[in-house]
Amino acid sequence: MAFLGPPGTGKTTMAYLIKDIFLEAKLIVRDFMGVASAADLVAEYDGQTRVKTRTAVNSAIGGFFFLDEAYALNVNASASGKGTMGKEALDELMTLMDNGSPVIILAGYQEEMTKLLKSNPGLQRRVAKFNFSNYPVSTLATILKHKGKDCLDEHIELNDCKDVVETVREDIRAAFNAALIEEILTKANMVRLRSISYKANDIPSKIMLNKAHLMSAVNEINNA
Repeated sequence: MAFLGPPGTGKTTMAYLIKDIFLEAKLIVRDFMGVASAADLVAEYDGQTRVKTRTAVNSAIGGFFFLDEAYALNVNASASGKGTMGKEALDELMTLMDNGSPVIILAGYQEEMTKLLKSNPGLQRRVAKFNFSNYPVSTLATILKHKGKDCLDEHIELNDCKDVVETVREDIRAAFNAALIEEILTKANMVRLRSISYKANDIPSKIMLNKAHLMSAVNEINNA
């Protein structure tokens, strides 16, 4: 399988969900997800990459192996000096895919992964391609409402969350996607702590995040 899409769009989460489905259906025998990046497979010298790749992938036999930033192997393959290393890793990955275990998922950005697959017909033939898109404002607002259920003021509604997310610059939303929500909540909590008047005997843990806290956090994010 190949997962193509921007960061924060749930590629890793989806991999774990599919792994659980396969386990439930007894299509795999091991509840295990090996995770690596392209850099973990490439060795310093020619000839070592094949062994390093095989060792990494075989550690997940019976389960799943998730390779993030897989497109970097294509960069390595075209680079001068060490140009054969990325190709060596890709060739070994294709051999291991033919073994059927572990289930291998390649993941990365849309454009770079598309180039990787087009440059290697053998790899493209071996993987089913799944595209992940940027989350719309409505989805991010729902995630904010859900993730903030224990720290948001009870008066904050879904429409308030939508207002907050819409205020984030579009390019930042696209760069973060779901990861944006954790950034907003973290910065909003810092705003909350700075606003506490200890002389008034406020108890920080009991002061929930309100819309003003969230908007201040977004302002910091937009101007970072």
